[in-house]
Amino acid sequence: MLIQFRYLIPDEKMLTTNFPSFEAQLPAWASLPSFFASRGYKAPTSATDTAFQLAHSTPLTAFQYAAGNPKLMADFAKWMQAQRQGEDTWLSVMQHEDLLDTNLEETGKGKNRALLVDVGGGIGHQSKQLRAWLPEEKKVRIVLQDLPRVLSMAGEIPGVEVMNHDFWNEQPVKGKLNLNMRKKIMKSSK
Repeated sequence: MLIQFRYLIPDEKMLTTNFPSFEAQLPAWASLPSFFASRGYKAPTSATDTAFQLAHSTPLTAFQYAAGNPKLMADFAKWMQAQRQGEDTWLSVMQHEDLLDTNLEETGKGKNRALLVDVGGGIGHQSKQLRAWLPEEKKVRIVLQDLPRVLSMAGEIPGVEVMNHDFWNEQPVKGKLNLNMRKKIMKSSK
C-alpha cells in the first residue's frame, strides 16, 4: 500500500488562509456546549460574553482580540480574499452597464457623490474589482471604508478613496448611488 504523505502535509497557503479558523474560531466552537450549559442555554446578550471569550480567556471581542494579533489579522484578510475565488462577483451577476452611463455631475451632488461605498470592505476586493471594470477615463468616486487596522493592510488603491470608518457609526458619505455591505448583517444594540 502506498501512502501519499503530500496530502497529509498542508501547504503554506492552505494553512495561512485557514489560520483564523484553526486559531480563533474552532476553540470558540468547541466551547459552545459548556458556554450554553453554564448560561441555561440562553442566547448571548453581549459581544463580550460569548463562547469566544470563554475559549480564549479574554474579555475582548473577537475583533478586538484579532487587532492585537497582527498575524491573525493578516491571515484573516487573506482568508477573506481566498474564500470567494472562483465565485461570481456582484459585477458578474448585476446588470451594471448603466454605471457607465452614470453622470455624477447630473445626479445632484456633483463630484462629491460616490458611485460605490464599500462599507467594512476589508482590504478593498470589491472596490478594486469595480475600479478595474470601469474604463480608465471614467472618473468616479469609489470609497472603501473599514477600521484603521484593517485599512493599514490595504495600502493605497489607485482610483479608490480609502476612509477610516466604523460601520456602527453614522455613515459620513452622503448622496451615494450604491452601498455595499456584503455579509455584514448582524444584530446590534447600537
